[in-house]
Amino acid sequence: MTLGLGVALTAVLWLVLGGWQWWVPGLWFVALAVVGVTGARTRARSGPRTSAADDPRRR
Repeated sequence: MTLGLGVALTAVLWLVLGGWQWWVPGLWFVALAVVGVTGARTRARSGPRTSAADDPRRR
């Protein structure tokens, strides 16, 4: 998720949920959701970590 998309989703949620009364908890929720999704994608993309000694190209 890009930063622009995160900001757009935050703005939409802010408008839908009623503005300033939901801004702070909504922002925290969106931030946690974005971090969770980004972290999960990063871990899935990187795959299992192997040391340099286990790299088959070095043998």
